[in-house]
Parts: sequence; C-alpha cells; structure tokens
Amino acid sequence: MFLEILGVIALLGGLFFCAIGVLGVFRLPDTPTRLHASGKVATLGLFGLLIGAFIMIDSARLRILALGLFILMTSPVATHAIAAAHYRRQQIYDELKKMQAAESDVPAPDEDVLPQEAADVVASDLRVSPQREASDALATDMQDPAQTEAADAPATDVNVSAFLSVQRIQDIIEAQERAQRSRKAAEKAENSEDSAGS
Repeated sequence: MFLEILGVIALLGGLFFCAIGVLGVFRLPDTPTRLHASGKVATLGLFGLLIGAFIMIDSARLRILALGLFILMTSPVATHAIAAAHYRRQQIYDELKKMQAAESDVPAPDEDVLPQEAADVVASDLRVSPQREASDALATDMQDPAQTEAADAPATDVNVSAFLSVQRIQDIIEAQERAQRSRKAAEKAENSEDSAGS
C-alpha cells in the first residue's frame, strides 16, 4: 500500500512537471527559455512518470530502467543540438544586420564622378553567371508573397532562411561544377594513358 501511494505521488509529480513544461513552451517568449521549459518535461516530468511506473509495475522494471537511461543519455544531446543551432542562426542574423547597416552607411557614388572606364569595370564586376541568376530566381520564388510585395520598401529585417537557402544552392552548383571538371580531367587522363599505351 505504501509503495502504491509513493508511485501515485511520483506519477502526479511527473504529470505536474509535464503540464508546467508544456505551458512554458507555449507561453515563454524566445527559444532559449522555451528550451529550458521543454528540458523540464524531459527530465523532471518523464522521470517522475518513470519512477511512478517503476514502483507500481513490477514486471516492467527492467524496461523502465532501460528507457530512463536512454532518455538520460539522449535528452541533453538533443537539447544541446537545438541550442547550438539557435546560437549559430542568431550569429548569422547579427552578422547580416551588421552587413546591412554597413551597406546603408556607404553613400552611392555619383555617375558624374566615375569616368567611363571605371563605370565599365564596375558594370562588368556586377554581371553574374547564369547559375547565379538561376539560384537567385529560385530564392525569389521560395520567398513569401508578402515579402516580395514589400521589396520596394526599405529593408528593416533580414531573412536569414532565404540567405541560407541561396548560399546552399550556390554551394551545390559550385560542387556540381567541380565534380564535372574533375570527371572531365579524369576522362582526359584516362584517354591520354590509353593512347600512350597503344
């Protein structure tokens, strides 16, 4: 009887911490504090439930112990991965905001000040490859319609997701080009060895 009361108390404690953790995930303002609340669900809530089940169910004690050890090993790793991803994303966001602020501080050059040769050099530097145009067009297609409507408005926020996806697309295109060049070089070397061997 005493063990059953302890088991019920542990189950109720686990349910209490699960409810508080879920409420915290919905109510707290930012990712780190929400992550803290979800950590309470994973540790105090689940372990309260597991302790209550361990006390009350004799036949499943070994499985409950294994489940508790598994949660104990994986929960901190998952929490750390989420926190690290949030931190990296925040760093990128801050860096992009600094770049945007630096670009807005630079005054635009007058056309009269630049000689024609310098203007031609600047124009040739601004030309982009067809692959870059395709990736920029794809990134534009992936944006929200509300963002494309507000493109004429002055930029006050940075879309980190769009920047990362464009960067990722460019990386993929460059990797494909490198692979194609190395494949052609390997075929050329193989052909030259075959012709030298003949």
